[in-house]
Amino acid sequence: MLNIEKTLVGYQTIAAAHIAGAFERFRSEKGQGAVEYAGMVFLVAMLIAAAITLLGSDNFIGTAIKEKVTSAFGKITG
Repeated sequence: MLNIEKTLVGYQTIAAAHIAGAFERFRSEKGQGAVEYAGMVFLVAMLIAAAITLLGSDNFIGTAIKEKVTSAFGKITG
């Protein structure tokens, strides 16, 4: 085999291994926990938003929740 043919076979082998690895990553469930965690955080955020909306800003509890959530977002965003 010529030197260029050896190089091309090497590249073909690397590409085939990379593609096979990509398909394996698609089939695995690795990272599923992070998706479920993000879903739970989103659900809790929606429940808090619904509680604030239903209680209204005139209610002491609604105002307290709104202030705490605003404060927490302020600390996160800086």
